[in-house]
Amino acid sequence: MASKLTEYFRLMLFSACLLAGLQVPAFVDQYHKSLIAHLSESELSLNAFQNDADKYFSGSLEELITHYLNSPDPVFNAGGHNIQQLYQRRATLVQALARFNQTAYSPYYYALIEPLADIQQEVWTHFTHTVVLNQVSIILGMACGIVPLLFLTICAQLFKAIRRLIGAAKLLSRQRHSHSTRS
Repeated sequence: MASKLTEYFRLMLFSACLLAGLQVPAFVDQYHKSLIAHLSESELSLNAFQNDADKYFSGSLEELITHYLNSPDPVFNAGGHNIQQLYQRRATLVQALARFNQTAYSPYYYALIEPLADIQQEVWTHFTHTVVLNQVSIILGMACGIVPLLFLTICAQLFKAIRRLIGAAKLLSRQRHSHSTRS
């Protein structure tokens, strides 16, 4: 009976890990789409200021920001800080998207390990659980299902080996003890 329960537990663990692994590519895809959407929104927010920079500062947003920041008018000065934040946000998003697209594995690294925290949180909050059935998701799902089972099996085998060693040591100790009391 216990071995049946153990097998059911292992099957449930494998299934749960497999399903979790299949979600990873969907999460990475949604993170990518969110990153692109934020970048588009950021560029849209800067368009009017870019037009002013094109007109008055040969296209340099940095010079436009400096002009606003150096203005004695507190309204213009505050506007300069706001434009600077928009400009820095766009630069951050451009850099994040470039890193995301570097290699075949970088999307997973930059969406899961080193993401933009606000975008990752937004994706977690609005994540729709879907199963993307492509080669990567199947491999990842199988790996997420098999690795915990292998770990569990290795731990169980180690536990059994340790129990056998302890049992053998106790038996040897008893034999030595009974042999020494006879002498």
